[in-house]
Amino acid sequence: TATGRHQRGLELIEKALDLGPGLVASHHIKGNLLLIAGEEHRAIASFGNALALCPDHMPSTLALATAYEQTGDFKSSARIFERVLAEHPEESSRCHLYMGYSLMKRYSWNAALGAFEKVSFKTQRGLSNGTAVYFRAICYEKLGRHEEAVAAFHEVIDRWPDATIGFARPERLVSSAYEGLGRLHLAAHELEKAVSILEEGAGRPAAEPDLLVRLAILYRDYSMPGKSALLLERAASASLGPLSADRIMTAYVLWSRLAREMADQAMLDRLTRSLQSRSQALADLNEFVYELDAMREGYALHEKRMAHVDERLAEITDKLDGLIGYVQNLPKRPS
Repeated sequence: TATGRHQRGLELIEKALDLGPGLVASHHIKGNLLLIAGEEHRAIASFGNALALCPDHMPSTLALATAYEQTGDFKSSARIFERVLAEHPEESSRCHLYMGYSLMKRYSWNAALGAFEKVSFKTQRGLSNGTAVYFRAICYEKLGRHEEAVAAFHEVIDRWPDATIGFARPERLVSSAYEGLGRLHLAAHELEKAVSILEEGAGRPAAEPDLLVRLAILYRDYSMPGKSALLLERAASASLGPLSADRIMTAYVLWSRLAREMADQAMLDRLTRSLQSRSQALADLNEFVYELDAMREGYALHEKRMAHVDERLAEITDKLDGLIGYVQNLPKRPS
């Protein structure tokens, strides 16, 4: 399973670090795996270890900024971006892409567009100009610029089918572009166009669970349960991991409801077999997510305690400052 591979990846990279603790790439890979898992604080420590060994390692520098972003520490993230732009102009495209993504998280859509317009990569796959085009499409959509958003989503589909979101996430953006077009057409009450574009996207062999579930819900709402069930079955069969778990579990729930509503015993049997075959993977993922939640709660409690300590230190400092001022202002005894 994806979760098992992820855990295995962490185990292997830990062994690699035991054998060679001075390998920058190993610390960076570990940070990426932890970032994917949502363990931002541990990821920050790993990227920090990589940078302690090689201060100019740009992948770890930008990944560290992303990790700070995900913890809500925007100031630390912004400082990293500013330093990279000043000291490494050759990395400006990558840096502007990360900065734009940061601005999107803060709902600064116009400012994010400005950052994405400065992106210019030479690659066709992975992190590329297609990534910036996709993010621009999202910004246009949020700003209500319907035609520009439609054009940008189409550009991702037609010109950049192998673009990915980057930031330690390897899934291609083409499915998300189809989903974006579907959203826009539905918002404009263009049902036939929405169904047509979502069906085109779902027809691709590597369609993501998000896209399949969105189209399935649309079919269900317009009284096409058979078509909906087929898509939900596909979505439920997707690779299971921390990033896809939510949609896959949604697919299972909706598929189960439809099968019962349709009184389709054959479908219920397939659903049961699917759940049974993936029971261990689901249990592993549940345990994995539970451990992450426990870690996050521990970090939150630690940060709360540290905030309380900081407040107490500030109070003590104020009192010391006051006492020092009082002592300094005492009348001096005549010598």
